[in-house]
Amino acid sequence: MKYLHLVWSSLMRKKLRTSLTLLSIVVAFVLFGMLSSIKQALTGGIEIAGADRKRIYVGTENGGLFRSNDGGTTWSPNISSSMLPGHTITRIETHPNFANLLYVTVANFGHAHVFRSRDGGVLARRGGGYSGGV
Repeated sequence: MKYLHLVWSSLMRKKLRTSLTLLSIVVAFVLFGMLSSIKQALTGGIEIAGADRKRIYVGTENGGLFRSNDGGTTWSPNISSSMLPGHTITRIETHPNFANLLYVTVANFGHAHVFRSRDGGVLARRGGGYSGGV
């Protein structure tokens, strides 16, 4: 605190430099906030099917899985079952030639992490075996 007046006088002596420094700090915080928002939005998983570019799947942090068959104009209700809610969907992948073949990974422990659906997410099964549903 004893040198605060020296720092203040130095800042006021070069006002343009001080203004530009403060502006760059503000811009850095704004960009960080925007990038973290984008990262957060993509954490849930978004997939556009390679075989049908109008088929879009979106997964959420709460285990929701939604599908659009018309490029995002309309969306289905949540197509995940009671096994996924509360489990963050980390990745969604579709087969490049079959839009209905879908793989979903989830983040939490204590259960299967990979789920597969052969009918576009209506009925999904654990990736390793063929029992259970999403």
